[in-house]
Amino acid sequence: MQLKQNAIKNNKADKLKNPKQDKKETASAGKAEDKSRPNLIAGMELEEFLAEDSKYRLKIEKTIEELGSSFSLLLTASPSELGKAKTAVIKRFAKEKGLILYITFNQSASKLLNELSAKGIDSKKIFVIDIVSKDKGYEIASSDYFSDFDSPSQLTDLLLTLEEKMSAKDKPSLLFDSISTFLVYNDKESAQKFLHSLIAKVHKADSRVVLLASNDSASKDALSTISQFCDRFYQLD
Repeated sequence: MQLKQNAIKNNKADKLKNPKQDKKETASAGKAEDKSRPNLIAGMELEEFLAEDSKYRLKIEKTIEELGSSFSLLLTASPSELGKAKTAVIKRFAKEKGLILYITFNQSASKLLNELSAKGIDSKKIFVIDIVSKDKGYEIASSDYFSDFDSPSQLTDLLLTLEEKMSAKDKPSLLFDSISTFLVYNDKESAQKFLHSLIAKVHKADSRVVLLASNDSASKDALSTISQFCDRFYQLD
């Protein structure tokens, strides 16, 4: 009994003599844990977490994770922030199998691919469907991952092209950029019918689509209707 009491006293004495020991051990354990968890949040590395679009990445990662493998998402942001939201979506989709089908009504495929390459995004992961270059006389991209149309109003042909691409074994992810510009080239009724058909085909193909839009007042009524077709309507702050 005396030996046991002495051992307890000695143990307490050691702790009093080395008050920093427990802190060092705790810190070491914390470092070991950090090494075993290289990804900080939702698959984001430190450099990604600190990037200027990180606040959007966090929200988009969470939203896409909740929606699952097949979904339609209407994603809106202010005109000044829409580019960051677009980049965040592409980076999220680029981590997975299958191509990203990027339908652009906003800028030429050539400009878009250069922009994405400058941001470290592998252009071979992206198949661009360029709706505006021929109509506007923009430079035509020289890429195997590219298709163009004569007019932004060729909606039937566009729908057939997307349906063919969605039949691939590795289901592609679709990014539609953007509804706001799409409505400039097409009347509200035709645009809504097209998007309703597109979303139906996306679900049938067990694929997914993110519809980007500027949350300006000009698109407000159309977005209210289009949001009813989608699984989720998310407004970025």
